[in-house]
Amino acid sequence: MINKNMTTKEDFISEFKTFSDKWPIQIRQSRISNLDGFVSESGFMGEFLASLITGKKGTASAGSGFDLSDGTKADEAKLAVLARSKKCKKCKRKILFFKNIDICECGSSKWEFPADSRWGIDSKSGIEYKEVLDKYILQVIKPVNNSFDCKEFIYEAFLVDAKNKYFTEYLLNQYKNSPSSNLCNLLPYSYDFYRAEPVQVISLKITLNDIDSNIECIYYNLKNTKIEKMPLNVAEVKILKNILEENSIPFKKSSSKEILINLIETNLEVDKLTIEDFPLKTKNLGKDRGILVRKL
Repeated sequence: MINKNMTTKEDFISEFKTFSDKWPIQIRQSRISNLDGFVSESGFMGEFLASLITGKKGTASAGSGFDLSDGTKADEAKLAVLARSKKCKKCKRKILFFKNIDICECGSSKWEFPADSRWGIDSKSGIEYKEVLDKYILQVIKPVNNSFDCKEFIYEAFLVDAKNKYFTEYLLNQYKNSPSSNLCNLLPYSYDFYRAEPVQVISLKITLNDIDSNIECIYYNLKNTKIEKMPLNVAEVKILKNILEENSIPFKKSSSKEILINLIETNLEVDKLTIEDFPLKTKNLGKDRGILVRKL
C-alpha cells in the first residue's frame, strides 16, 4: 500500500537534488584519485528515496533488519548505479568510467561498458518474511551515453509486489536450489526483472553543471499500477521459439533472434502476451566463479 500522504513531485526532486548536486564533485575526486566515488552513498540514497516513495521509515537496523517499515508492513530498497568502469576487450583491464583514456596500456582501442551492477536481494528473507513484506523498491541511475564526459543521467524507480507469484518463483528457485548463497543478483532491465512485473513510478533526467545539477521530471506517478511489458529482445531464443510453437507459427530452427522476434511481432498481438508466456529461466546456481585475480 502506498502512503496516503504521498511525497509531491516537487518535494521528491528537491530531496533528490541534495544528492545529485554532489555528483560533479564526486566525479572530479574520482578522476584525481582513480577511485570510484560516483554515488558513493548509494545505500543510504536508495533507502532514503524509497522512504519518500512509500512513506515507510527506516528501522535503524544497520543491515540486520528490514530497510523500511510502518510497524505493520516492510519494504526493501535497492539502488543500482550503471555508470561503471569500462573494460578493455583485449586484456580486460578496467578503466574508471570518467577517465579520458582511448587507448589501453596493451595498445587496444576496443572497450566494452558492462553496466552489470545488480540489485542484491536476499531470497531467504523474501520467502520467509513474504507475509510482512509489502514492496521492493528497485532503483537505477544510468548514464545517457557511455562516455567519460557524460553529464546526463537517468534515475528510474520501480515497485515490485513482494507477493508477486513470478517474483516469488524467482526467489524460491534461488532459496531452494543454490547450495552456496541465498543472494539473488537481479540485473536491471533483464528477463528476470520484467518477470517480476515491475511498475514504474518515477523517471528523472539529471544534467550536471560544474557545481550542481538540473533535474527534469520525465514521469512521476506513485499511484501507477501499469506493469512494464516484457521486451522480446531480453528473452532467450528457446523461449521465443516456444512462443511461436505454441501459436503454430512456422519458423526455421536456424532462425536468428531478430527473425524470431519479427515473426512474433508480425503474427501476434505482442501486448497480449503475458508473463505466463515467459517461463522461469534455467540457471546454473552455485556455479564456481573461479579465482579472483587482483590487478595492480
